Parts: sequence; structure tokens; C-alpha cells
Amino acid sequence: MIFLVLLIIIIYSKTILLLYLSLPILVSFFTNNLPLDGSWDSNILYNGTALSYLLLFVLWLIIFIIFNICNIIYLLNKIKNNNIEIIKKCCIIIKISIIPFWLINIILHFSLYLIFINNYNLEIFIIPMPIIISYIILLSTSSYSIIYLVFMKKNGFLNKNKFILNIILQLLFFIDIIGILKIIKENKNISNVA
Repeated sequence: MIFLVLLIIIIYSKTILLLYLSLPILVSFFTNNLPLDGSWDSNILYNGTALSYLLLFVLWLIIFIIFNICNIIYLLNKIKNNNIEIIKKCCIIIKISIIPFWLINIILHFSLYLIFINNYNLEIFIIPMPIIISYIILLSTSSYSIIYLVFMKKNGFLNKNKFILNIILQLLFFIDIIGILKIIKENKNISNVA
């Protein structure tokens, strides 16, 4: 369970990193200090370079991946021991606790997108990165749900069609939360299998 808490902290640290990098741009833009012709200088970005921001993000991504691996190993151990209660709790905790993260990130990414797309023509850089990063995070938070669904299928509590549908739902933003909470509610009386 400690890995779950640390993973949630690491996921929210991405938001802090994004805020750190984007706040000067947002403040400058909304106070009309950001030139609309794209000729802004590096002082807006705390005199940093794009490379240092990229390295900071890569460091975050490495830590994120390490904690994901630890979490998956932990969960696979629980599923091996047929401990469905821990997996169920982890699903609920990760899915509910991540809702504010998604809302904050959507607002931040959309704001930055509007600033850059309208003023700097950086579509090629602005559009794919947030989507790629978000899917990496979605897959990590959905790993709990996928392991839960595998357990339910393995023990005969889900048929093949419902299993496949719910796996697909785990790959869709926001619907993944609704899907897994619905499955958990439908199967709330199922406890550890001997």
C-alpha cells in the first residue's frame, strides 16, 4: 500500500512540475507581458533552458516507471495469493484520488495549448506530448484495474465479453473510473478466493 501512496504523490508531482514550468508563461500572458509575436525571451522560463526542463521531466518519468514496476510486482503478488480485497482497495484509492489530477492537468494543458497554438504555431510540440504523458499515467493507474479484472476473469466472476469491454474502458479517460467502480460495485460481495 505504501507504493500506491508514493505513486499517487509522484503522479501529482507531475502537476507541480507542469505548474512550475508553465506558471511564468501563464502569468506573463494574462498580464500582457508575453509578446504575441513569439519573440519572448528565456527570462519568462526562469532563465532555464529547454534541455534542463527536458532532463527534469525525464528524471520524473524514470522515477514514475520505477514505482509503477514496484506496484505491479506488489499487485501480482497479491493476485497470486488470491487477495482480492487489497487489489479492490487499491483500484478504488487510485481511481478516486486521481480525479483532481486529471481536472487540473486538463485545465493547465488546455490553457497552455491556447496560448501557444494561437501565438507561436507550435502545434507539432504542444499537441502530442500531453497526450502521450497522459496515456502513460492512464496506463499506470489502470494497471490496478486490469489486474483486478484479470483476477475476476480467472476466477469466473466475469465472462469474456464483459472482461474485454472493461479492459477497453480502462484505456479511455474518465470512463476508466466509472467502469471499474461499476464492476467493483457489482461484485462487492466477492472476497478472497481460497
